[in-house]
Amino acid sequence: MKMFIVALSTLASTSAAQTFRVAGTVIDSETAVPLGRTRVVLTGGPVPEQSAITAAAGTFSFAVPQGKYTLLAAYRDFGESYGQARSGRSSSAIVVGPEQDTTRIVMHWHAPVAIHGKVLDDEGEPVHEATVELFVEAVTNGRKHVISLGRAESDELGDYSWSSIPAGTYYLAATGQPWYFSDPNARQALAASGRSVVPYALTYFPGTDDSRAATPLILRPGDQLQADITLRPASGSNLRFVCANTPCGGSVSLFAIGPGEAETLVRTADMADCYIPAVAPGRYIVHYIASDSQMWKQLEVVGGDNVIEIKPKPFPTLSGRVAFQQPSDRPRQPVYVNLRDEDTRESVAAALDVNGNFSWPTVPVSRVRLSVSGSDGFFISRMSVDGALVKDGVIDIVDGAKVRVNLTASRQVGGVNGVVLNGNKPEAGVMVVLALAAGSTDPNSYHALQTNSDGSFDFAAVPVGDYVLFAVDNLEFQYADFETVQPYLSSGKRVRVEPHSVEAESIRLTPATLK
Repeated sequence: MKMFIVALSTLASTSAAQTFRVAGTVIDSETAVPLGRTRVVLTGGPVPEQSAITAAAGTFSFAVPQGKYTLLAAYRDFGESYGQARSGRSSSAIVVGPEQDTTRIVMHWHAPVAIHGKVLDDEGEPVHEATVELFVEAVTNGRKHVISLGRAESDELGDYSWSSIPAGTYYLAATGQPWYFSDPNARQALAASGRSVVPYALTYFPGTDDSRAATPLILRPGDQLQADITLRPASGSNLRFVCANTPCGGSVSLFAIGPGEAETLVRTADMADCYIPAVAPGRYIVHYIASDSQMWKQLEVVGGDNVIEIKPKPFPTLSGRVAFQQPSDRPRQPVYVNLRDEDTRESVAAALDVNGNFSWPTVPVSRVRLSVSGSDGFFISRMSVDGALVKDGVIDIVDGAKVRVNLTASRQVGGVNGVVLNGNKPEAGVMVVLALAAGSTDPNSYHALQTNSDGSFDFAAVPVGDYVLFAVDNLEFQYADFETVQPYLSSGKRVRVEPHSVEAESIRLTPATLK
């Protein structure tokens, strides 16, 4: 019995010796005030998920084995990961083990922001059921874009709002119709009296119909912005839509080219009406859609009434097959083909069947880029396309297109790992970029990671080739934009990635003068 007790004591001592503390404080990023009653979650590593509620001083503590973990803090139901960038696309891992000090972690919690306001007419009255569209400017996949976050509708008092969105740069656009548009008798009476019966003009905050004059709303964590918008009667060209040869159902949507080339909804009309009045001069996109057909067309409105002919075509399709470069490259795990819209940044995936085929029965008119993904680390080494034009790897899908793609996938990949140093100390939470040394306009040629708590990084499944490795302390760096990256190609460290090997490199943080 005594020997059994000693054995248990030894086992407990060994287990305790293999446990390390992960501890720190959660603070408000703007005020540096510690945040009590915040839920902190630790995931990853060899143990199940753990969670704790911070004390009044914002402190938390876990005891876990050696490993790599993700840390999440959620305060008032708004959460983010340790080291998370503003775009929310990346974060830093907590590396736990011997010689790693993980007891003084500071998590900066960024309070969400809110935008609210009233939509009013030119007499100061609320506009009911106005459409207010919110756009965000952000770096996604290494490039800056302006994309729509969605639309809200004003209530009976003209109020609209967005809440619990991250700090960032936003734009607003609003449009709508006067109350009498929903009352045919009132419309007829007003028209008979000689009054103009037109919808409201598309208006960008604070009050312009020119997207280039739209004011960016730059919101810091915790900001609560009131943005009132006044709508005025529209003026301009009348657009009438007619179907070629045969009647057609469906509806037509008119989009203006908004901030950052993002599409801004102006209004939608049923083909039974065939009419959108008072469209201001400018660039537009007409999108006709029915149950079995569509049409997408760019339009320049310069004045006068316009008749737009609708020529419906079947929805575009995209299908293809993936062949593998080497017989030994046959995948052991599922492989997916990813289709990403170059303008909206939306992405969809299709799994390969047993014969390597994939398909999308319908795809939108768009400019798309393909990639392959899976845990085996494949990438596209060759591509041929029938039924569409291709430029710099971007496939231009038009109305009625039947696109057929043949892809060759390779697993000739390697890796690069190492540590970023600032002086003689490892630097956590900075961006490491691995860019093709020859430069490229293809964003898939660029790779980026954030350093972990110990300053480490680990690029896996990188296509073989010559690269340049560098690090910057700007998590919103446009790492997939050639013009942005070009100045760093001469100052970074050159790295050769060989098949199925891993290069170990230590690099220093790029001086601020190059940012």
